[in-house]
Amino acid sequence: MISKMIRYDIVLYAGEQERFVERLRELGLVDITTTGWEPSEGDRSVLLEIEARNKAIDFLSAFSKSEAFNKNAMPYATGEEAYESYTLARDDRQQLQQEIARLRKLADDVAPWGTFSAKDFENLANRGVTVRLFVAQTASYDRFVAEAVEGVTVAEISRTQAGVYFAVVTTDDVQYMVDAQEVRLPDMDSAALIAKANELVARDAALNEVFSRASLSTALIAAECGKLKEQLQSLKVGATAQREADGSLIILEGW
Repeated sequence: MISKMIRYDIVLYAGEQERFVERLRELGLVDITTTGWEPSEGDRSVLLEIEARNKAIDFLSAFSKSEAFNKNAMPYATGEEAYESYTLARDDRQQLQQEIARLRKLADDVAPWGTFSAKDFENLANRGVTVRLFVAQTASYDRFVAEAVEGVTVAEISRTQAGVYFAVVTTDDVQYMVDAQEVRLPDMDSAALIAKANELVARDAALNEVFSRASLSTALIAAECGKLKEQLQSLKVGATAQREADGSLIILEGW
């Protein structure tokens, strides 16, 4: 059944607006018209806060159905604490996963070089021995070996489809030009990089406890979001109200 709606024009002292609108909201009988509302910078900030909490609730609702969810976790005391803990954990996870991906890729890149230590290279340099690392096609590598002069050692490290990985060892008083792609190794070898990535994986997994606690607190987050929506509605009403008598009176339209 469709009921006929009644239009109201409400005249108030400006100072009574907030209390009056709040009372109407509690009663739930009148919907104040906010046609023509254009959000200010402050209004947009509230809108973004609402959107962020809605996204948090969506994520946490999905997380609660995953294997990582701990149903025995302790909920947070307030919606604000739950949301702030969630956002910090979300940002941490994003950074951790980016770093894990970077370390794993780097580990793959340096795997052909086997086990090494940056300290070993440094010790050799201090003794006047220079070790440079290169990658070249097989034919080019064979030529380097054949043309190596006295005081130059060309040593193969490994071979892949990308080519031959090799080191050129010289002393400080020997200059040797190599027409190949030179490689600068990181401070850690592949095994050390993988170990570091695994440490970060463990830290990332620990964040599931935060997400579990926040998932059990979604009702509190939703309540906080509801307060922001009420705040936004008040801003809309204030921005669209008709002002008369030099602003001392306001006129609201409601249904």
